[in-house]
Amino acid sequence: MAEGKSLNNIFSLVRGKQEDQLSIDFGFVLKNYSKILDVFLRKIGISLNKKELKVVDIETQTTYNSGESRIDLYIEVPNRFLIFVESKIVIAHNIDKQLRKYSKILDKERTRFEGVRLVYINKYPISNEKKKTITTKLKLKPEEFNIFSWEELLKLTKPCENKEIIKLFNEYIGDSMNNKKYIEDQKIKNIKEVLVVFTDPSFWELTEKKNIAVQRNAAPDARYIAFLRTGRIDNNGKHIRSAITHIARVQSTELYIPIKEAFSGFPKLLKRTNERGWNLKRDTHKRYNLEGIVALAHEIPHLGNKGMVNFSTTLGELLKAKSTKDIHLGQ
Repeated sequence: MAEGKSLNNIFSLVRGKQEDQLSIDFGFVLKNYSKILDVFLRKIGISLNKKELKVVDIETQTTYNSGESRIDLYIEVPNRFLIFVESKIVIAHNIDKQLRKYSKILDKERTRFEGVRLVYINKYPISNEKKKTITTKLKLKPEEFNIFSWEELLKLTKPCENKEIIKLFNEYIGDSMNNKKYIEDQKIKNIKEVLVVFTDPSFWELTEKKNIAVQRNAAPDARYIAFLRTGRIDNNGKHIRSAITHIARVQSTELYIPIKEAFSGFPKLLKRTNERGWNLKRDTHKRYNLEGIVALAHEIPHLGNKGMVNFSTTLGELLKAKSTKDIHLGQ
């Protein structure tokens, strides 16, 4: 299912850098859906009638200055407006210099038009202070420079959200925005077979209710997650030995997911967030989307000197282990 999902999305077929893919895909959407084009233009202060919308010229990878400057997305409303769109994954250290090249071109071209616009698309939102700083350096009027995050691009497509092609576009951008990776599509050498994660009761509750596991962003990909449950208490309030009790297949992973998305509604996790000084709005984690959680036929008790650190193994070794002492680290 995951493999078909990936191959059937036409927006995944565009080759090149991710920021170039975004520009080409977004240009396709604007060119074929006038309602979305209208919403986009209104957002940057341009209002057109239906007749004008039909003659808007949209091109990708347009060159200027004998090829020295390349515009990701070129939009022209004949005799009225000229719009340049530049797309980046994150703010480059020299983004002011890059955008300045485009603002100079627009400045030369503005005599032919009623107005010009420079639009910068960034994966993540940019503060108003940063926007003001860049606008000043570009020597543009406030209304001539606009910034969109990828999330804001998705909101622009709402007028056509029920169209199949727009659903695919939103799925593609959504997956790219969260760095989603379908495990079935990955090469075996790039991922662990089984990642054993230490899971206390608060995180186990999250896993059971949402069918996910969360780890730090640098945690490895894995085909399976095995849960080494800690802090267990029986009905009489007595401590139960930590053990690997359940395993689940990983359907996909996502990076840089805000922790507030998962922790909301889980008081124990929210309490831990405060205790550890995590920032609900800023801090992120890696999410493992699971295809069901299965209890092992026999629990694997946690013995030996292994500390409270996740470790990897093979499925065969895990299933034949009588305790964690039988599992070699780093498989």
